[in-house]
Amino acid sequence: MIKLCSRCLYIGPGRHGLFSGNKYIGSGQILLGVALIATNYSILSWTDIVILVIAIFSIIVGILNIRDSRQPGKICPRCSNMLMIDIDTEEAQQIIKANNLTVPGS
Repeated sequence: MIKLCSRCLYIGPGRHGLFSGNKYIGSGQILLGVALIATNYSILSWTDIVILVIAIFSIIVGILNIRDSRQPGKICPRCSNMLMIDIDTEEAQQIIKANNLTVPGS
């Protein structure tokens, strides 16, 4: 989905951050969580419980990263503004008209 940066007036797809929306890092986080669970056979002490909580947290964050990678990016690739807005909104249309911008592909 095409987005508009309200700071630098870039029109185009947004990008994801390094740790958000990266399917490879998400896969690594899931593998780390599974490896921690696989090597921790018994829950006998507090350290084992802490490792189990870290593993579950790692798996959940990995799943969220993979899910986020399927969504359009929210960060402007030109100025790194984190508030890109959808081009279909009224606010974006007003900015486009006020600055006499052209939308690519239309």
